[in-house]
Amino acid sequence: MPASDTPPNSTAGRAGGLAISLAFWMALVVAALLFATVNLSPRLATLLKLRDEHYANQMRLVALEKQARQLERVVEALEHDPAFAAEMARLEFDALRPGEEVISVDRKLALDARHAATFEAERPATRAWYLPAVELVATSRDLRNTLLLTAAVLVVVSFTWLQESTAGQIEAGGRALQSVWGRYRRRSE
Repeated sequence: MPASDTPPNSTAGRAGGLAISLAFWMALVVAALLFATVNLSPRLATLLKLRDEHYANQMRLVALEKQARQLERVVEALEHDPAFAAEMARLEFDALRPGEEVISVDRKLALDARHAATFEAERPATRAWYLPAVELVATSRDLRNTLLLTAAVLVVVSFTWLQESTAGQIEAGGRALQSVWGRYRRRSE
Protein backbone atom coordinates (compact mmCIF):
# COMPACT_ATOMS: atom_id res chain seq x y z
CA MET A 1 0.00 0.00 0.00
CA PRO A 2 1.60 3.39 -0.97
CA ALA A 3 2.29 5.95 1.71
CA SER A 4 -0.39 8.28 0.41
CA ASP A 5 -2.97 5.48 0.83
CA THR A 6 -1.94 4.73 4.40
CA PRO A 7 -4.68 5.60 6.87
CA PRO A 8 -3.64 8.44 9.22
CA ASN A 9 -4.20 6.30 12.33
CA SER A 10 -2.01 3.38 11.23
CA THR A 11 1.14 2.44 13.11
CA ALA A 12 3.42 3.31 10.17
CA GLY A 13 1.75 6.72 9.81
CA ARG A 14 2.15 7.47 13.51
CA ALA A 15 5.78 6.35 13.51
CA GLY A 16 6.53 8.57 10.49
CA GLY A 17 4.75 11.48 12.11
CA LEU A 18 6.64 10.92 15.35
CA ALA A 19 9.97 10.84 13.50
CA ILE A 20 9.12 14.04 11.64
CA SER A 21 8.00 15.74 14.85
CA LEU A 22 11.17 14.64 16.62
CA ALA A 23 13.33 15.90 13.72
CA PHE A 24 11.43 19.22 13.78
CA TRP A 25 12.07 19.80 17.48
CA MET A 26 15.68 18.62 17.33
CA ALA A 27 16.39 21.05 14.48
CA LEU A 28 14.82 23.89 16.48
CA VAL A 29 16.84 22.98 19.58
CA VAL A 30 20.08 22.91 17.56
CA ALA A 31 19.18 26.29 16.01
CA ALA A 32 18.51 27.73 19.48
CA LEU A 33 21.83 26.37 20.77
CA LEU A 34 23.69 27.92 17.84
CA PHE A 35 21.97 31.26 18.44
CA ALA A 36 22.75 31.10 22.16
CA THR A 37 26.38 30.23 21.43
CA VAL A 38 26.78 33.29 19.21
CA ASN A 39 25.07 35.62 21.68
CA LEU A 40 26.57 34.32 24.92
CA SER A 41 30.16 33.61 23.88
CA PRO A 42 31.40 37.24 24.21
CA ARG A 43 29.88 37.50 27.67
CA LEU A 44 31.28 34.14 28.73
CA ALA A 45 34.75 35.06 27.43
CA THR A 46 34.62 38.29 29.46
CA LEU A 47 33.43 36.41 32.54
CA LEU A 48 36.27 33.88 32.27
CA LYS A 49 38.87 36.64 31.84
CA LEU A 50 37.48 38.48 34.88
CA ARG A 51 37.56 35.25 36.88
CA ASP A 52 41.24 34.76 35.97
CA GLU A 53 42.03 38.37 36.92
CA HIS A 54 40.19 37.95 40.22
CA TYR A 55 42.19 34.82 40.97
CA ALA A 56 45.47 36.59 40.12
CA ASN A 57 44.50 39.57 42.31
CA GLN A 58 43.63 37.26 45.20
CA MET A 59 47.01 35.54 44.89
CA ARG A 60 48.77 38.92 44.78
CA LEU A 61 46.80 40.09 47.84
CA VAL A 62 47.86 37.00 49.81
CA ALA A 63 51.51 37.57 48.84
CA LEU A 64 51.33 41.24 49.80
CA GLU A 65 49.77 40.36 53.16
CA LYS A 66 52.62 37.91 53.82
CA GLN A 67 55.15 40.56 52.83
CA ALA A 68 53.45 43.13 55.12
CA ARG A 69 53.60 40.67 58.07
CA GLN A 70 57.29 40.04 57.36
CA LEU A 71 58.03 43.77 57.26
CA GLU A 72 56.11 44.25 60.51
CA ARG A 73 58.35 41.62 62.13
CA VAL A 74 61.44 43.44 60.79
CA VAL A 75 60.17 46.76 62.20
CA GLU A 76 59.47 45.07 65.54
CA ALA A 77 62.98 43.57 65.57
CA LEU A 78 64.59 46.90 64.64
CA GLU A 79 62.78 48.65 67.50
CA HIS A 80 63.44 46.02 70.19
CA ASP A 81 66.58 44.07 69.17
CA PRO A 82 69.77 46.20 69.16
CA ALA A 83 71.88 43.35 67.70
CA PHE A 84 69.51 42.98 64.73
CA ALA A 85 69.49 46.76 64.19
CA ALA A 86 73.31 46.82 64.24
CA GLU A 87 73.51 43.95 61.74
CA MET A 88 71.03 45.64 59.40
CA ALA A 89 73.01 48.91 59.59
CA ARG A 90 76.24 47.02 58.84
CA LEU A 91 74.62 45.39 55.80
CA GLU A 92 73.16 48.68 54.64
CA PHE A 93 76.57 50.39 54.59
CA ASP A 94 78.51 47.29 53.44
CA ALA A 95 80.67 47.54 56.55
CA LEU A 96 83.04 44.70 57.38
CA ARG A 97 84.01 43.44 60.80
CA PRO A 98 87.67 42.96 61.52
CA GLY A 99 88.84 39.67 59.99
CA GLU A 100 85.66 39.24 57.92
CA GLU A 101 86.00 38.22 54.29
CA VAL A 102 83.46 38.96 51.53
CA ILE A 103 82.90 36.54 48.67
CA SER A 104 81.22 37.95 45.56
CA VAL A 105 78.30 35.97 44.20
CA ASP A 106 75.88 36.51 41.36
CA ARG A 107 73.23 39.11 42.24
CA LYS A 108 70.46 36.52 41.84
CA LEU A 109 72.06 34.31 44.48
CA ALA A 110 72.81 37.05 46.99
CA LEU A 111 70.72 37.13 50.16
CA ASP A 112 69.66 40.71 50.56
CA ALA A 113 67.24 41.41 53.38
CA ARG A 114 66.84 45.03 52.30
CA HIS A 115 64.93 44.21 49.12
CA ALA A 116 61.83 42.11 49.48
CA ALA A 117 60.98 39.90 46.54
CA THR A 118 58.13 41.18 44.45
CA PHE A 119 55.32 38.83 43.61
CA GLU A 120 54.36 38.14 40.02
CA ALA A 121 50.84 36.72 39.77
CA GLU A 122 50.64 33.45 37.90
CA ARG A 123 47.84 32.37 35.64
CA PRO A 124 45.44 30.02 37.35
CA ALA A 125 46.38 26.40 36.80
CA THR A 126 42.75 25.38 36.29
CA ARG A 127 41.73 27.36 33.22
CA ALA A 128 38.51 26.35 31.53
CA TRP A 129 39.08 23.72 28.83
CA TYR A 130 36.53 25.40 26.58
CA LEU A 131 38.07 28.89 26.80
CA PRO A 132 39.84 28.71 23.39
CA ALA A 133 36.58 27.74 21.66
CA VAL A 134 34.64 30.47 23.45
CA GLU A 135 37.26 33.07 22.52
CA LEU A 136 37.22 31.88 18.90
CA VAL A 137 33.45 32.26 18.64
CA ALA A 138 33.53 35.57 20.52
CA THR A 139 36.18 37.12 18.25
CA SER A 140 35.60 35.57 14.80
CA ARG A 141 32.98 37.53 12.91
CA ASP A 142 32.94 35.01 10.05
CA LEU A 143 32.34 32.09 12.40
CA ARG A 144 29.56 33.97 14.20
CA ASN A 145 27.87 34.80 10.88
CA THR A 146 28.19 31.17 9.74
CA LEU A 147 26.61 29.88 12.96
CA LEU A 148 23.75 32.37 12.69
CA LEU A 149 23.17 31.44 9.03
CA THR A 150 23.15 27.76 9.96
CA ALA A 151 20.59 28.44 12.70
CA ALA A 152 18.40 30.40 10.27
CA VAL A 153 18.56 27.61 7.67
CA LEU A 154 17.62 25.03 10.31
CA VAL A 155 14.59 27.08 11.34
CA VAL A 156 13.46 27.52 7.73
CA VAL A 157 13.96 23.81 6.97
CA SER A 158 12.10 22.86 10.14
CA PHE A 159 9.05 24.95 9.38
CA THR A 160 9.09 24.13 5.66
CA TRP A 161 9.81 20.42 5.37
CA LEU A 162 9.66 18.93 8.85
CA GLN A 163 5.90 19.11 9.25
CA GLU A 164 3.54 16.18 9.63
CA SER A 165 1.72 17.29 6.49
CA THR A 166 4.91 16.74 4.48
CA ALA A 167 5.73 13.40 6.15
CA GLY A 168 4.28 11.45 3.22
CA GLN A 169 6.33 13.43 0.72
CA ILE A 170 9.51 12.89 2.76
CA GLU A 171 8.83 9.16 3.06
CA ALA A 172 8.18 8.92 -0.70
CA GLY A 173 11.42 10.79 -1.39
CA GLY A 174 13.27 8.46 0.98
CA ARG A 175 11.87 5.38 -0.77
CA ALA A 176 12.81 6.82 -4.17
CA LEU A 177 16.32 7.50 -2.90
CA GLN A 178 16.56 3.94 -1.55
CA SER A 179 15.46 2.46 -4.86
CA VAL A 180 18.00 4.57 -6.78
CA TRP A 181 20.70 3.60 -4.28
CA GLY A 182 19.69 -0.07 -4.59
CA ARG A 183 19.94 0.07 -8.41
CA TYR A 184 23.30 1.82 -8.13
CA ARG A 185 24.62 -0.83 -5.72
CA ARG A 186 23.46 -3.69 -7.98
CA ARG A 187 25.23 -2.13 -10.98
CA SER A 188 28.49 -1.60 -9.06
CA GLU A 189 28.57 -5.22 -7.79
